[in-house]
Amino acid sequence: RSEASLRFEKGQETRLARIGADRAARLIAEWAGGSVASGRVDTNPSEPAEGRVPFRPARVNRLLGTDLDVATQRATLQRVGVATEPAATGRNADSTIAIAGAPQPLTVDAAADDAIVAIVPTWRRDIAIEADVTEEIARIVGYEEIPPTLPDTAMPAFRPSPLEVRDAVREALAGAGLTETVSHALVSPRLAERFDWTVELPIVAGGTPAVGRPITVTNPLSADHSVLRRSVASSLVEIVSANLRHGRADVAVFEIGQGYGHDGGVTHEWTRLAIALTGALEPPSWNRPRRAADLDDAKGVIELVARRLGFDEPEYRAEGGEPLLHPGRAARVVARRRGETVLSGMVGELHPAVAEEAEIRGARVVIAEVEISGLAQGRLSDVRASAPSRHPASERDLAIVVAETVPAATVRDAIRAAGGGELRSVALFDIYRGTPLAADEKSLAWRLVFQADDRTLTEAELESSIGAITDAVRQIGGRIRT
Repeated sequence: RSEASLRFEKGQETRLARIGADRAARLIAEWAGGSVASGRVDTNPSEPAEGRVPFRPARVNRLLGTDLDVATQRATLQRVGVATEPAATGRNADSTIAIAGAPQPLTVDAAADDAIVAIVPTWRRDIAIEADVTEEIARIVGYEEIPPTLPDTAMPAFRPSPLEVRDAVREALAGAGLTETVSHALVSPRLAERFDWTVELPIVAGGTPAVGRPITVTNPLSADHSVLRRSVASSLVEIVSANLRHGRADVAVFEIGQGYGHDGGVTHEWTRLAIALTGALEPPSWNRPRRAADLDDAKGVIELVARRLGFDEPEYRAEGGEPLLHPGRAARVVARRRGETVLSGMVGELHPAVAEEAEIRGARVVIAEVEISGLAQGRLSDVRASAPSRHPASERDLAIVVAETVPAATVRDAIRAAGGGELRSVALFDIYRGTPLAADEKSLAWRLVFQADDRTLTEAELESSIGAITDAVRQIGGRIRT
C-alpha cells in the first residue's frame, strides 16, 4: 500500500488536476526560469457541479433517536463545509429523496416543506444519500449525545448453534486432558501419499465418505504445502514428531479437521475427529509408577465421546489389514444410536515402519480417526432421563475359558445376548494365561451387574440368567472356569 493508493481508492476531486497543473507551472517559472503560456489544454474541461442531496430532518431524528431541530441540523452540516437550503417548491429533484444507492437505487417522494437540500462540495464524494447526511450529523454532534434506547420490537426467535456436536466433543476431550490442535490442511506430497486409510468403513448417518484422489495446488507457495490432506491423523503424527524432536515426550492431542478428495470433476470434503497419544498418560509419582499411553487409552477417549453424545457403547473388531497401523494392535470401531450407525473409524498403534518414516524413534504412538454423525454441522440430541431403580443391583463374576483365537468381544456379545433384560453391564476385569490352562487357552474374567426396575431380583432369577449365559458360552466353544 502506498500514499497514492490510499488517496485514489477513496476518490479524488476533479478540480485537483487543474490546481496541480497550475502549481507545477508556477514552480517551473519561479525555480527553472521557464515561461508559462496562457490558457490550458484539458481533455475534460467541464467541472462537476456541487452535489445536491435532499434529506428530511424528521427522518434524521427518526434514524438517530434524537430531537434536533432544523436549525441545529443545518448549522451542524455547515461546520464541515456542507451548505444547506430549503427545498425549492416545484423542483422534482429536491422532493425526491435518495435512500439507497448503487447497485439498486431506491428513492421516495417527500413534500417540499419536509425536505432540506444539502449542497455537497465536490471533495465530499461520500455523501450521496439521506443516510450519509444523517451519519455526518451524528458524527459532528457526537455519538455520546444520542440517547440510548432499548428496541421496542420483539426479540428474534432462538437460533440454535449448528456446531453443538463439535463443541461438545471439543469440551469433552479438553476436559479429559487432551490439547486441541489446528494444523494446515495443505501437506507435502509424501505425507499425503503415505497417510491414506485403505480400509473401507461404514458411513455414518448423514456423513460424507472419504472418496476421490488427492487435490494438488497448481501454484503452491511451498512444496511442503502443496497437497490437500485426506487424513487428519497424518497432521497429528507430524505434530507428535515435532514435539518429540523438541524433547517433549508426553503428548495427548486431538483435532477436528477436514479431509479433501477429487473424483470425476466433483470435489469432496469430509470432517473427522483425529486423536494421537504418546508418552506417559500418568507421570510417575511416589505412590505409582509411570504408565505409558496404549490402545486402551485411545479406546477410552472414543468411549468418552460416545457417552457425551448419547451413543451406545462402541464396538471394536480387530483389524490387521491397515498398513498405517500395527497389525496386532489395531481395531475398527463402530457406535450406534437407536440402531443407526453414528460413529465409525479406526484406532490403533502407529506401524513401526510408518513411525520411522515420520522420524518417531523409540516411542509408541496411538492414533485414531473417526467419523461422527453431526460433527461437520449438527445439533445434540435431546436428553432422555429415566428414574434410577429403587432396588439393589446384584453382581456376579464369571471366569470364562476360551481358545486364544476367540476375541473378547465375541464372548461379551454372547453374554449380553443370553443375559436378558436385567443384565445392566458387562465388564472385563482380568485375563489369565498359564497353568492349569492349555497353551492355546485364556481365561477372561467378567463382572456382570443385574438389576430390575420394579423388584429385587431373587437368587433363582440370577441363577437362571447365569445358566443361560453358560449355555451361550458353550456354543462359542468356551466353558466356565471353576
